[in-house]
Amino acid sequence: MLLDSNLDAGNVGLSVTPEWDHHAQLLVKFVAFHDTEPQPAAVQQSEGMLNMDFDAEHYTAVRSAGIAFRPQLALPPGKYHLRLGVVDMSNGRIGTLDVPFTVKATGSTAKAMAE
Repeated sequence: MLLDSNLDAGNVGLSVTPEWDHHAQLLVKFVAFHDTEPQPAAVQQSEGMLNMDFDAEHYTAVRSAGIAFRPQLALPPGKYHLRLGVVDMSNGRIGTLDVPFTVKATGSTAKAMAE
C-alpha cells in the first residue's frame, strides 16, 4: 500500500548554502495497527530517511506545494489505523498523523481506502 503524503515545508528546518541551495533530512516512520484483530507481536512498519536537496527554483515550488513523499507498506485486506511519524533531524521537531483506513481485497490485489 502506498500513501501519498505532503509536508508543509515551512515547518522543516532547511539549511541554506551560499548558493541558495536548501538541504533537509527527515526520518519517516509508517506503522499500521489492526483495528479489528489482535495486534501481532511485531506490527507492520516501514521507516526511512529522506535526504533532500533543493536548488533555489525547486525550493520556491516546495514552499508553495509542500514536500511530497510516498511511504509504502505491504498489508493484507482489513481495517487498520495508520500512524505516520516524521522527525526533522536538523531541529528535532517531531510530528505524527493518525488515519483510519481499510485495505479492501479486489481480486488478487488489495486497495487502500482512507476513511
